[in-house]
Amino acid sequence: MKVIALVAASVLLVAACGVDENPGGGSGGDAGSGGDAGSGGDAGAGSPVPERVFGVTVTDPWVAETLPAELTNRLDGLVRAGDRLPTARVVFDEGVDQIFTASGIDALAYVTPVQNISVHARIMGELLDSLFVLDYSVAQYRARACEYRATLGHLVDVWEIGNEINGEWLGSDLIDKLDAATQVFVADAAGFAAICPGFSLQPAEKAQAIALTLYYNGPHNGGVASADNCWEQPEHAMDQWANAHFAIAGSTGTESIKPHVDYVLVSYYEDDCEGIQPVWQTVFDQLGEIFPAARLGIGECGTTLAAQKVSYGQRYYHGMDSSEPEFANMAVDHPRFVGGYFWWYFNDDLSNEPLYDVLQSSLGNPFWAL
Repeated sequence: MKVIALVAASVLLVAACGVDENPGGGSGGDAGSGGDAGSGGDAGAGSPVPERVFGVTVTDPWVAETLPAELTNRLDGLVRAGDRLPTARVVFDEGVDQIFTASGIDALAYVTPVQNISVHARIMGELLDSLFVLDYSVAQYRARACEYRATLGHLVDVWEIGNEINGEWLGSDLIDKLDAATQVFVADAAGFAAICPGFSLQPAEKAQAIALTLYYNGPHNGGVASADNCWEQPEHAMDQWANAHFAIAGSTGTESIKPHVDYVLVSYYEDDCEGIQPVWQTVFDQLGEIFPAARLGIGECGTTLAAQKVSYGQRYYHGMDSSEPEFANMAVDHPRFVGGYFWWYFNDDLSNEPLYDVLQSSLGNPFWAL
């Protein structure tokens, strides 16, 4: 989710960007040119280069129902050579479930709009935005995972079960919530029935992959705040947090969650981090060591600054192929890097022709040709 502010003692939000064009689901399936990525399947350094993930974020999927041409025509314009679809990352709103009933709707409300979008794009479902994770107990987070898999399992290709998971605002029981969701999404029919009483799987459920999104806030630097980082609490620096929770033998993250993770993505809003330009090669080399079987990408990006939208779009979608010095940090030479990017403001920017031209024209560049 888009981070509006990070108040020292409390917290706020942020988001993510990405999904595979042909994911290998958590229950198995073909992972395209990248080999088997199902439920922790090996997509490691020896695998062929995976297909790229060209992603955008859809925060209002009902646009596909009320103004279908406005959204779906834009998605159709992002189909690549060989009829490879873009990936629409659909944000499932807080409270739209059977847990908190104040909204008067539950996951069923998403079936028609997501079905409409799925004709035009692969679907990545964001189970819950990071800002609202604290509002759910572990049991409620598990129940939401049960409800969404049962309701939308026939439409979603990749489940983002944790968004901006190292953010200071997600609470101390975050790993337990991720573990609960993981068990829901990797369970077979019998296991699902045991974990999720009252729910049943879709007969035509897709093979589903699992994604985690981290929040880039600069390096730990020994716990010293500097111009290179923007964390509030040093233990939540992305590199430090990922190591602490997914690189220590015997930990829940390492033993129970990581083996099932197909995609590790990074959410980054440079406007919220003093314009820091990470050397993404270094960032993804580090993540690749922690997650040796996952595909890697940027899971969310964007800006509200109208004057900067085109240049930001160029940075993230063209940057891999750009020779411009200002985009030099965007190049990533890693065998499991798939792209992603997932512009957060795609709904808001549907009529922004210059930005859309940037997104569309990037598909002709070498990085996206694979």
